[in-house]
Amino acid sequence: MKAYKGFDKNLSCRGFRYEVGKEYKEAEAELCKSGFHSCINPLDVLYYYSPVDRHGNLNRYCEVDIPQNSVGGGNDSKVATEKIKIKSEIGLCGLVERLAKFAIFS
Repeated sequence: MKAYKGFDKNLSCRGFRYEVGKEYKEAEAELCKSGFHSCINPLDVLYYYSPVDRHGNLNRYCEVDIPQNSVGGGNDSKVATEKIKIKSEIGLCGLVERLAKFAIFS
């Protein structure tokens, strides 16, 4: 399933550094506690990773592949999964483009 994930300038999230094209696995996933987190709605990603961090660095955005059995249930489309593949870096412009498509086709 397609989802979106934000990162800092080093393509890191919560101290873990990712690489585009790689797949990652963890033993379990619980929303806001464990596993890999991403958002189904591209707009929700901006709540967790604004375009610029508090130091003035640009954050980065990627399209990711996650399993259908993701764990959600919060106030937005954030999900946790045991597996994630960093499909491609799309940047802020790509995130906005996908948001427009998401709004039209959802």
